[in-house]
Amino acid sequence: EFVPMCFDSETIERIELASNQVEIIAQCARKVAGTAETLGAVQQEYRISRAIFLADRYLKILRN
Repeated sequence: EFVPMCFDSETIERIELASNQVEIIAQCARKVAGTAETLGAVQQEYRISRAIFLADRYLKILRN
């Protein structure tokens, strides 16, 4: 985007490098967000599983 405004080859190279680095950071951010969603789902599944286990245990105690 900025390259057509620059005529100095060193400046163009730096802008391209910075642009590539920004793209890498954006990709990493997407991966981190996806991993965080997965972790959240796993944690929620654990909480539900634990709640069901405790409810089942409580019902068994009531039956005895």
